Amino acid sequence: MRMKFPIPFFLIVLSLTGCVSIDNKPELAIEKEVSQFINNSNAYELKNPNVGNNSNKTELLLTRAIRLNPSNPRLISARAKLYADQNRPKLAARDYFSFSELDLESDVESHEATIAWMDGAAAQVLAEDLSSYQSYCLNMLRRFEGTQDTIVAERVAKSVLFQKTSKEALPMAKKMADLAMKNDWPHARFVKGLANYRAGNFKAASNYAEECLSLPKRNVFLDIQANLLLAMASNAQGDSANYKASLSKAKSQMENIKYYWFHNKVICQSLLFQAEKQ
Repeated sequence: MRMKFPIPFFLIVLSLTGCVSIDNKPELAIEKEVSQFINNSNAYELKNPNVGNNSNKTELLLTRAIRLNPSNPRLISARAKLYADQNRPKLAARDYFSFSELDLESDVESHEATIAWMDGAAAQVLAEDLSSYQSYCLNMLRRFEGTQDTIVAERVAKSVLFQKTSKEALPMAKKMADLAMKNDWPHARFVKGLANYRAGNFKAASNYAEECLSLPKRNVFLDIQANLLLAMASNAQGDSANYKASLSKAKSQMENIKYYWFHNKVICQSLLFQAEKQ
């Protein structure tokens, strides 16, 4: 005999307020995930925010949860990612900036946490707000300044260096790039090259970009970014042939590409804009 459990009070309240229908399974699934999300310290975005094409309901549920838990940065991060997926960059950037201020004291360095912070940096750039991007990056550097994880360091360095870096942030970002270099992998070469480029060391930037492109275990997104860095560094040195060749490679790789990460798309497009602007 199957036992029938009573409907949780939280669901009854949401049903009475019109936020969710207790007979709608997709909405119930979203509500359940939001409810569990609140106490899951490793969750920074919803796994299925658009289940049943209910993104509007998801937004309402997250907004209600944020009102009830205003100091929970992960809820704000989840709504920010929802806005980013909906191509609402201003709202995404606003939420991610609030998230960056609330999450400063956290010591979580999980994959989910660092991806959320990377997406937040990308959102500031997509919203075309350089000042907010630079302030956000300072928060990110302070948040992870004690890390000893080379992967975390690489992600922080990339997020802080793919756009114009503030004078205050650059020395901190260079330390992150140095830490990433303790791991012998192409991604570290790329962020080390970016750090040199932002510091005006264009020859070193070119060398690290070329090293990155020569190593195994790369993906197409890293190839695009390294070629764009090589293009910018070559142009800064007056090497027009290498500039044009590297830019052409990157643009060819970007044709019909499917981006799996929000931040990867923004980083590639931002570097392309910077390379073509020169």
